[in-house]
Amino acid sequence: MIEIFYSIVNTVCFVGYIKGGGTIVSFLFFLFLFFSQNVNFLIIYYFFVFTLFVSYVSISNSKKFSGDDTRIVVDELLGAIISIMFLPKNFFIMFFSILIFRYLDIAKIFYLEKFENIEGPTGIILDDIMAGIFANLITHLIILVI
Repeated sequence: MIEIFYSIVNTVCFVGYIKGGGTIVSFLFFLFLFFSQNVNFLIIYYFFVFTLFVSYVSISNSKKFSGDDTRIVVDELLGAIISIMFLPKNFFIMFFSILIFRYLDIAKIFYLEKFENIEGPTGIILDDIMAGIFANLITHLIILVI
C-alpha cells in the first residue's frame, strides 16, 4: 500500500509514465498557479516545503524506482515551483521562466550535472531545485533590464 503512495508522489499522479512527464508536470503547475485565484506566496511556500519533504521520503524509501528514474517527476515539480516563485503573476513572464527552467534542467548547464551526481534523493532533487533557482534569477534579471 505504501509503495502505491510512493508511486503517486514520485510520478505526480502517474504523469511520470507519459513521455515528457517532467515538462508536462512543470507546465501543468504553471497553468494551475496562473489560473488560481487567491494564491499567495505563503501557500506556494508551504506547498513547496511539504512537497520537498514528502518527495524526499518517497524517493528514499521507494523500491520501485532506482536512481534518477525518468518516471520520477516530482523533482521537476519542485524546480517549477521555485522557477516561478517571487515572479509577478503575468502569463508571459511565468511561461518564460518555466521554459528557462526546463532548458536548464535538460541541458544541465551552469554545473547542474554536479548536483545530479550527488548520491541518493538529494542529487535527484537538488539539480532541479538549482535549475529552478537559476531560471528564477535569469527571469528576474531580464525583467530588470526590460
